Amino acid sequence: PNPKARPPPPPPSETDHRGAAHRNHRTAAIAAPSPKLDPNKFQILRSSRDLCWLLILEIVKMSTGPGLEPLVDQMISVITNDGRNIVGILKGFDQATNIILDESHERVFSTKEGVQQIVLGLYIIRGDNISIIGELDEDLDAHIDLSQLRGHPLKPVIH
Repeated sequence: PNPKARPPPPPPSETDHRGAAHRNHRTAAIAAPSPKLDPNKFQILRSSRDLCWLLILEIVKMSTGPGLEPLVDQMISVITNDGRNIVGILKGFDQATNIILDESHERVFSTKEGVQQIVLGLYIIRGDNISIIGELDEDLDAHIDLSQLRGHPLKPVIH
């Protein structure tokens, strides 16, 4: 065998949509089928890096799958480009990812006092101002005492 010859291409299941082979576990994980997010699975993650990759899996799944359709009439959390956290029930969206939230409120974080919740009601967020959208586990969220939770506000996204 020729030592300089390239190895045969990997089977299709080990290549991405452009045909590039995955050379490490991180890129292979992105191409793997995405598991349903389950709070119990977070216990087995070794580090915050693992959590980031799990979230990337979900983002890739949503960008290639049915999009926001499964989240309609579900409680979601939206992080905007200016660092705001808005929680509400997703009522609709369009091709530009403009979204309509009902029963929404903004959660304002502070290091000095607990989380403030500002009622917004029916609210529209432009798609170009959305950084990330995630499904909110209402049972888990109900058990969090936001008045005791403190944290730094998110900084704006810089392009």
